[in-house]
Order: sequence, then C-alpha cells, then structure tokens
Amino acid sequence: MADHRVVVGLGNPGSRYEQTRHNAGFRVVALLARRLDAWGPASMCDAEVFEAQDPPLHWVLVRPLTYMNLSGRAVRCMVARLGIPASSVLVVYDDVALPVGQIRLRGRGSSGGHRGMQSVLEELGTLEVPRLRVGIGQPPTHLSWADYVLEVPSSAEQGRLREAEAVAVEAVLHWGRFGIDSAMSQFNRRSG
Repeated sequence: MADHRVVVGLGNPGSRYEQTRHNAGFRVVALLARRLDAWGPASMCDAEVFEAQDPPLHWVLVRPLTYMNLSGRAVRCMVARLGIPASSVLVVYDDVALPVGQIRLRGRGSSGGHRGMQSVLEELGTLEVPRLRVGIGQPPTHLSWADYVLEVPSSAEQGRLREAEAVAVEAVLHWGRFGIDSAMSQFNRRSG
C-alpha cells in the first residue's frame, strides 16, 4: 500500500482571492505541485486534487473548493477515501499571530481562532492534526480582521510572503520524508 502524505492548503476559491493574504495555503500547494511535477488537478471531495509519486511517498495535494469555513469537509472526505490517519495530513494556512514571512510547524493543538483550521479539527474529531502556519502579521488598527486577510498586500509584503511560501514548500517536503518533529526542529528555528 502507498505511503500517503496529504497536504491541504486552505484558501478561498476564485481569482478574486488568489493573491490575498488568506490564500497562502493555496499558493503553497500550487508551488508544491510544480516542485513535485504533480498530475492533476482532479476534482474530488469538493476539492482540487493533485497527485505525485516521490518514492516511497505518494503525495496528495488538496485545495478545498468550499469556502474557508467549510474546509474540513474536503479533508474528512480525503482521509476517509484514502483510509489514512490524521497524522498523515498536513494543513497549510495563513496566520495573523505570526509576523509576515515567518512559518511555524506544530503537530497538534487548537485552531488558534482560524476558521478553516477549526473546520478541519471539527470534521476530523481530533486536535492531532499537523499544521504549517504562514505568518501574515496583524492588521493595522483601521482595518478589520476580515478585510485584512482578504486584502492583496503591498508588493514588498508580497515579496516576503513569497519567500516564506517557498520555505514552506521545503518544510512540507521535510515533514513528508522525516516527520513532524524533525521538520519542527529544522524549520521553526530557521524562520523568523
């Protein structure tokens, strides 16, 4: 049986959201698909799915096509379809609690208020879900959280985000090959 690694990038579908802060997870999955020369996308489980062979691993890269707050449905469907534990899934998403351009990996825990991650945890019924957060920083006082995450950042900030997203790809590949503890030790030190 294939040794599956499922990477779920959280975001909102549609070109309107493509470059927003909230779509960091989608962008990491797109970069990863190119890096692994993945085939797809196929449409399944209310998601856009790419696959790649990287022996001994079989990568399944998922971008849920529901809106952010319902992301967990696609994740639960993929986990059931592949018959894998939650620990074989890595969820990638934006986080306002981290400075722009910083990344952080964790093996378990709460959603930290991120609604997409909250949906994943609720649908899977466990906190034991590895995740990689891409820092997007705090909104300025004049902007609401919702407006901030759905805004396209300045070109300077975009540059820092793209660098972080490229490092996130390396961190995901490391997680797939060596596990969450090794990835945390390697990448949580380096970023920031």
